[in-house]
Amino acid sequence: MKPYHTPNMGSFKAGADLSAKQFHWVKAGTVAGTVVAVAAVTDKPLGILMNAPVSGEAADVALPGGGAKLKLHSSAGTVTTGCFVRPHTDGKGIKAINLEDHMCAQVDSIGSSAANSDIVPVLVMHAAHVPGFVSVTVGATMAVSPESTAEGAFLTVSSGGVEYDIPMYAHA
Repeated sequence: MKPYHTPNMGSFKAGADLSAKQFHWVKAGTVAGTVVAVAAVTDKPLGILMNAPVSGEAADVALPGGGAKLKLHSSAGTVTTGCFVRPHTDGKGIKAINLEDHMCAQVDSIGSSAANSDIVPVLVMHAAHVPGFVSVTVGATMAVSPESTAEGAFLTVSSGGVEYDIPMYAHA
């Protein structure tokens, strides 16, 4: 697996046994300061679980603004660098078609492609921070091309004739 960006970590308590949920999306639990596994596409994820705690143990969660590793769902399809993924009902990542107001992640530097149950490096973010993505509908296409400038590297994303520059950061 390729290296990933430095995570923006948060520490919580596992509100349930999450020992089988490492690299899955988690959401806030019903008890303050706890996290539990995402269990529905309508759940509002908090971030991606980076360790495998049992109930009551510390749960290390990668929050928006940093990197993480994410396990892909078996029906994720083929994802490539720059693809957006969202939580599936089991907390694994699946290719996003429409992000609405949910948390998402952008697949980072994986080489050619990844698929079904692979663990991939991602950048964790709020979907609301992805310009124009909410308007992407089924059947629409997005072209992604890496660029480099004196200020650093970025991805140029084209959707519906509009281009967006997404900054990329050096791996730690």
